[in-house]
Amino acid sequence: MALTGTPCGALSVAASGLVTDVNEVGSEWLGHPRGELVGSPLVTIFGAGSRLYYESQVRPLVHLRGSASEVFLRLRARSGEELPVICNIVGAQDHGGELREEWAFLPILRRSRYEAEIVAARRAAEEARRAESAVLGKLSAITSTVPVGIFELDASGACVFVNRRWSELTGLTPERSLGEGWHQAFHADDQGRFLAALRAAMLERREGAMEVRLALAPGPSWAACRVVAVIDANGDVTGYLGTLLETTELRLAHAQLALRARLHTVGTLAAGVAHEVNNPLAFLINDAEMLLEDLERDPVGRPRDAERQLAAIRSGADRIRRIVRDLGALARSAKDAPLPLSLETVVDKGVRMLESQLSQRAALVRHDRGAPLVDAEEDRLVEVVVQLLLNALQAVPEGRSDAHVIRVVTGTDERGGAVLTVADTGAGIPPEHIEHIFDPFFSTRSVGSGRGLGLWVTLDTVRSLGGTITVDSRPDEGTTVRVSLPRSVRLAEGATRSQP
Repeated sequence: MALTGTPCGALSVAASGLVTDVNEVGSEWLGHPRGELVGSPLVTIFGAGSRLYYESQVRPLVHLRGSASEVFLRLRARSGEELPVICNIVGAQDHGGELREEWAFLPILRRSRYEAEIVAARRAAEEARRAESAVLGKLSAITSTVPVGIFELDASGACVFVNRRWSELTGLTPERSLGEGWHQAFHADDQGRFLAALRAAMLERREGAMEVRLALAPGPSWAACRVVAVIDANGDVTGYLGTLLETTELRLAHAQLALRARLHTVGTLAAGVAHEVNNPLAFLINDAEMLLEDLERDPVGRPRDAERQLAAIRSGADRIRRIVRDLGALARSAKDAPLPLSLETVVDKGVRMLESQLSQRAALVRHDRGAPLVDAEEDRLVEVVVQLLLNALQAVPEGRSDAHVIRVVTGTDERGGAVLTVADTGAGIPPEHIEHIFDPFFSTRSVGSGRGLGLWVTLDTVRSLGGTITVDSRPDEGTTVRVSLPRSVRLAEGATRSQP
């Protein structure tokens, strides 16, 4: 039976007028067990007047047109009560070519209730549409007035919407921003690096964030850009939502704090650098005095060991020059354009500045495992290395270099980027302090021992390069800091441009 399982009553009637089937709903409404109805004449369940109307009007119409809709009849229940119903009747030929009928009927009282429910459902749907329209109106007003640029990308990364603040910040109209036009908002030097980091974040379904320069703004302008995936109920990515927050003034304030931190780092290094300079300087003076004594003894002849003494003087002078040069580079505010850099070379420079302090506190262990080049300003990246080494040094006590190790490892992370790990065997960081170590002016050392800006500047630098930094520490066991940086985009772009 076609209507089995529906909320309507259903009957099958053979050409002979006998009921051949009835569904559970119809059997329940009529009060007859199915076994009583099947095989009984249809006319036995007609109420007063309905048999004559059916035989004279309805059945001929079914024979003529094949169906009769919205037919009003009275059916008699087993209790004798007459049940007003609305019927839809469809005629079809059976295997012998005789006309059989399929009935679907609904008591009028139930139909009225269903119609009322339908009206109520339609009213609720209309109210929901009005509420949705009001929410969309409020959302439109918010996106138009909020002081943050908002942009929406489809699943392929093409822009489909920008708000008014986006256009104000970037200088791009909504029309120019659509599709891949939104790429024009970012400075050419940052565009490739930003888009590469964004694609990696999209593939991993994580938030992509980077500070970028805006290309069309009237003057130097920076903005923090964040993009998150929009995921539906099935776990599929349907698009991406991004924000753009101007950070120019904040960046200037950061630069001032970073300069203070850099100068403090230089001051921290001063004692060690003085020691580094004094050692080769003492050798210079000693070799020069020996050479003068030889010249006084034999002013005409060739002084013995002159070549060795002059070579020692030149070597000592070169060492002093390198120390002073590296210290000067760290002290100044870096403004060079990012270039593809070797992480191992950067670590070499940082270690060279701290050789004296390292020898007094811990054994340095290096593992260089072929890290890819990264795009960065060299001085800023050297500052990151120096700051991480300084923190490791300050975590171990002085005078016990045989009992402690500082391990520096460079290599490749799981995404093909460069990774730098600095681990110490010092005192570790209490768990309650871990979440605050990157806060500006937060320090676990005693008052006067530090300004609490070093790690804050380090985090700011790493993030500006599109990287991440994580810390794992256990009290009395030591601390491991891991810095991940994206692989050089400039190197790949240069190789592409050099191809014919």
